[in-house]
Amino acid sequence: MFSNFIEINDEQTRTRISNLSEKWQRLIKEKAKQFGWDVDSTFDLARVFRVSNTLNHKVENDKPVVRVVKHSKKTYSLEQLENLVGNVEVKPKSVSLTKSVSVTPDAKNNCDFELSKDAEKPEKKFEALCKEEPKFLLSWERKRDMQDQSASSYDLSLANYAVRYGWTSQETVNLLIASRKEHGDDLKLRYDYYANTLLVARNVLARNEMLKTDETPDLRTPEEKRQKGLETLTECLRLRNLVKVGLRGETFELHFTDKKILLGSAENLFSQTKIRARLLLERIKFDKKFDSTRWQAIVDAITDSFEVIPTHTDAQEIMDLVTKHILKSLKKTDGLNRDDYLSEEDFEKAVEQVREKGFFDKKSITVYLSLSFFAEQVNHPVKKYTQKELAALLGRNDFEMKQKAIRVTDKDGKTSTTNLGRFYVSPKDYFKDEVNFLSKLEV
Repeated sequence: MFSNFIEINDEQTRTRISNLSEKWQRLIKEKAKQFGWDVDSTFDLARVFRVSNTLNHKVENDKPVVRVVKHSKKTYSLEQLENLVGNVEVKPKSVSLTKSVSVTPDAKNNCDFELSKDAEKPEKKFEALCKEEPKFLLSWERKRDMQDQSASSYDLSLANYAVRYGWTSQETVNLLIASRKEHGDDLKLRYDYYANTLLVARNVLARNEMLKTDETPDLRTPEEKRQKGLETLTECLRLRNLVKVGLRGETFELHFTDKKILLGSAENLFSQTKIRARLLLERIKFDKKFDSTRWQAIVDAITDSFEVIPTHTDAQEIMDLVTKHILKSLKKTDGLNRDDYLSEEDFEKAVEQVREKGFFDKKSITVYLSLSFFAEQVNHPVKKYTQKELAALLGRNDFEMKQKAIRVTDKDGKTSTTNLGRFYVSPKDYFKDEVNFLSKLEV
């Protein structure tokens, strides 16, 4: 608490307060680092405290009440705090290249794109960019190891890639709307939002171009990149090989000389903390913690060097397990429609059942598996499966973990989004013999 109320009404005061806020947080972060802790960077002046005795709605299931744990009633002046953080350095402020454009939400003005709830991503360009930039696909799937996991943050990430690769404004906006539909988010069909997102992405590209030094093009072949990447991984992590099992699956394996370790999804692949934790369980330790520059080199090596094994010998095993699970245990539906239920209570029960167990969508011939329920149902006296083993089986056979949401229209015609949760989703054309498979469902 400050001793006196401080009014920020000129640039000099704003700069002083801004520097103090950043220095104070960098001091806290440095102290926390000594204990292996990490503290978020929240020193921008727009930050405010939640009001005591209100609910924190960012926590979905259990919304805790915000409360004051301790209040010493001590107060401080600006000068006292500045003396405490006097030796802490702050990064020089760069000139902002991301000023907003003046576009009203409901008018397109000079925008070179249209907005539509039916927008679709440009498939050919999308597939090409996924192959060229693995992190682009991670952004689309929302599996990046980013501090800000909001939909807007992922919008900007996708826009950065699209703009860098020369997509038109319309193609980029269509991509962002399609992404929001994919993950059940509000489509934000406002011209000002998409115009500003495009502007920020283009300014980021312009800034990066200005910062480029005398770069030479990388003329190495993919195999040369892979071998160089493996050399880096061998040197830093003692890895012999890095394998991705399945063409679209999300299972990665770390191969050492004497063992193979299941790492799991791609989001674990680029996080030093998650790799360390996984290796610790296997009694494998890094020699040291890498700084951000060295870890970025390792991330680049990971991107260049993983080997893709397109098929797996347990394909029939997981197909049999999934088919039996669908026939025996899952709700078969053409979509959860409110009109199909006599009462709101019946509809809510159906939604809760789907959240807990998963379901099979007859319209798209797609299964949505709840891993815990799947493991519970497929276990039998002959062979036991752990959730971890089933997750590995599903990942190796191209099942992807995805968020699923549905749009519900009530009796008054109002439409809302109901989140069903995250499921392992079967890949496209997984059930190739659709006619015979669907006929089994009717038996």
